[in-house]
Amino acid sequence: MGTTTRSHRTNAILAVLVLALSALAIWSSRRVPDSVRVERQNKLLPDLRRDRIVRIEFERPERFALVKHDGRWAVVVGARRFEADDTEVERILTEAEFASPTRPTGRIDAAARERYGLNAPRARVTLREADGVSSTFTIGGLVAEENSAYAQVGTNGFVVSSTFADAFARRAVDLRDRTIVQLEPDRLTRLEVVSTNDRRVFEREHGCWKLTSPSEGRVQRARIETVLQDLRDMRATRFQADDADDAAFRRAGLSPPQTSVTITRTGGAPVTLDFGFPCDGWADEVAITHRGSGVVACVGKSIVENVTRPPAEFRDDHLVWAG
Repeated sequence: MGTTTRSHRTNAILAVLVLALSALAIWSSRRVPDSVRVERQNKLLPDLRRDRIVRIEFERPERFALVKHDGRWAVVVGARRFEADDTEVERILTEAEFASPTRPTGRIDAAARERYGLNAPRARVTLREADGVSSTFTIGGLVAEENSAYAQVGTNGFVVSSTFADAFARRAVDLRDRTIVQLEPDRLTRLEVVSTNDRRVFEREHGCWKLTSPSEGRVQRARIETVLQDLRDMRATRFQADDADDAAFRRAGLSPPQTSVTITRTGGAPVTLDFGFPCDGWADEVAITHRGSGVVACVGKSIVENVTRPPAEFRDDHLVWAG
């Protein structure tokens, strides 16, 4: 009986030690190392661990969140989810990590909140880490005659750079990925361009592009490369609708489209881009939709101008061509 009692006591002690060590490990994982804390003691968010952030919540100027899943960031607005612009997300994380206040303004009371524009802030942001630790701050008004703004962390106020303030005073649409369609020029084999009174077909054979309809023969390399680069680098300058109905497509000149470009590529399904009227208030931009997406955006009209040049301007008049 004595041996059994000692055995139970030993197991109980071991269990207590395991629980204690587990609690210590959890506490340690949530605690910023002293060396890092010393290095970051003058930062606006000294406890921030950038690599552990998985969610960034914005309450103003509108309510939405950036959410990280499987290494990718998405913009979540209500029940809707959009791919995020990786460059913009990196900018936000960098600003949060390295933000150093110009100076403190002291404890924030009701009078200070009013004076610093924190009652109706430009932005209110919470950065959440994977283990539940969070950092929250508020961005208020601009500092008179300075390139800076007021901010509040906890109950304390600070003056921060305008670049930090501008990085977070954003709308959801500002952080969306603006890629219309992912294209690799080397994989494109055919372009069919249809406008109101015109149709042309470009085809690539053995590395050489030809205008086969109308039959103009070999295409100038510089001219076709400009078109292909336009399509590859095309980005939305703004979004007009995410679930456009027939009426919205008609208003944008996309039903029927003013110009459509159907792209055939190796290893992927054909893609059709429809271009419409100039965007309201932006004479140098036209409406565009990736057919079937329901999204109406705006892009520079030079993209359409380049692909719809007269066929004769595409013709390569050189006597000799070599790849």
